[in-house]
Amino acid sequence: MRGDLAIITYSQKIVVKKRETSSNKDTQRQLSICREGLGIHLSKWPQMTDVQMVYRSRQLGCGISLFTKRLGVELSRRGIFVRDCNFPSQSLIPGLNTIIHYVPSMWAGDEGALAVLLSKVKSKNVIAVLHGMYGPHEETYLKETLCPELAFHVSVLSTSAQTIIALSQSCNDAWHLWDIDDFGTKVEVFSHPGASRSDWNDLPKESYIFLGGINRPKKDIQGERLRNLLHDYYQRGVKVWVHISNPSQQYFHLPVWRLTTGILSDDRWFDALARAEAVLCPYETRLQCVSGIISESLSLGTRVISTDFPFAREMKRLYSDLVHIEDDLLKWGTFTPGETTHLVGSQIPTWGEFADMIASKLI
Repeated sequence: MRGDLAIITYSQKIVVKKRETSSNKDTQRQLSICREGLGIHLSKWPQMTDVQMVYRSRQLGCGISLFTKRLGVELSRRGIFVRDCNFPSQSLIPGLNTIIHYVPSMWAGDEGALAVLLSKVKSKNVIAVLHGMYGPHEETYLKETLCPELAFHVSVLSTSAQTIIALSQSCNDAWHLWDIDDFGTKVEVFSHPGASRSDWNDLPKESYIFLGGINRPKKDIQGERLRNLLHDYYQRGVKVWVHISNPSQQYFHLPVWRLTTGILSDDRWFDALARAEAVLCPYETRLQCVSGIISESLSLGTRVISTDFPFAREMKRLYSDLVHIEDDLLKWGTFTPGETTHLVGSQIPTWGEFADMIASKLI
């Protein structure tokens, strides 16, 4: 799921036929403006559920930003109007159903931001989706950014959210290390969805391995360890396709078979993962408990070569034939992907299944 998600617009203007009271007048006016701006036509207002999806991102191509867009598309197909809110640059609508996409690193260095957000939401239905989590006293974080307010965030989310969804069992396990089981909202586990399409069996594998996503400290394409890995593959004659969602001129000298940059469309991202012999996840982390690219790759039957972190271990237990874990990148060049494995009884939900679950929480 990495794509430019087109918004289909219609020429009709929305006429909201609903009796306004003094308490909802401002909210309805803001929603009407949002709908007209997006060109969305709602023929039956009383059947429509409205929700704002809140996240924090400085990169348009980051996983959470793209996750919210994909989920927004799926919810709109179910008659739910979704308002995107990259907080704090975009304003909140008080009282509206709210989905908060949370990962600790996104809130690091901005003291009190989550408390400010929750004070402005004032909604009776807040859903927190956990894209990441780690326990107290964590010291083996390598290149991850720690959040000094995490203990407070766990506490306030557990008491302010009506629903908390962990996108992996690893994420749920880390949450419960904070010893909050006796109070607050209970966490439900619903795994990160897989790829946006299901016709991967029709696509033949090609002789390349794929390394893609946002360039960041824990996955620094310019760092010595990854440059050495790419050079080793190059020396061995292995085709590597590198895709960098946040491009820069400095990447154009990498010793790789193919280099692409920017945000790929959903179809191109799907093809890149589905046709690859393997997907590389060489993260310098001991904390990561959710990974969209791993979930997507495994849902397509594409093998994953990864360093050792919680989500990789969780997927290794579930799909041992598809996941190879090794911290020493010097050994990666000798790994042979092998035959494609068809997932039987996959525990990775589709986007439709995930959207149905979220929609059920909004009723």
